[in-house]
Formats: sequence, structure tokens, C-alpha cells
Amino acid sequence: MVSTPAFKAHKVVIAVRRALVRRWIEVNSLQVQYSATGVLRIRGMLRLISGATRSVDANFLLNVEYDLRKIVSVKRLDLDFDNWSRADGTWSAR
Repeated sequence: MVSTPAFKAHKVVIAVRRALVRRWIEVNSLQVQYSATGVLRIRGMLRLISGATRSVDANFLLNVEYDLRKIVSVKRLDLDFDNWSRADGTWSAR
């Protein structure tokens, strides 16, 4: 089977959504984009699925980043959340 760039991007986006759902993150409030050069961009409001037993904090976001960086083909990660910002490697709520 031949793997086209569009098929590869589709597989990466599925893996990203799976990783986010595993952490109880509401994926419908996020925009996920993957480029052929390996850049993964996630934008939007970061929320947990209702019924989640934990809350979002800086350590939680570092773990999410770690999970996303483990996905094959992701070379660079660009996270731009409406309610969280990152400065000097530290996440803080907006």
C-alpha cells in the first residue's frame, strides 16, 4: 500500500486525537493541524471532558506535550491555547 502525504497526515491527526482523549481533553474545542514537514499545531480552548476527575495545571500540560512529542513523524510542536500560555518553558493560566 502506498502512503501519500495526506494519508500520513490523517494517521498523525488520529494519533494526536487519541492521545488527547486519553488525557480526558475535549478535542471538539481544539483545531489540530499537521503539515508534511512534521509540524503539529493545536489551537483553541483547552478543556477537559465533563466528568474528568482531575484539573489542568502546568504539570498536566507538560505530560500532554510529552505524549504528543512521542508520536512518530511529529518533529515540531506548536501549542496555542486560548486559556493557557507558555513562557520560558513554563505553562500558566491566562
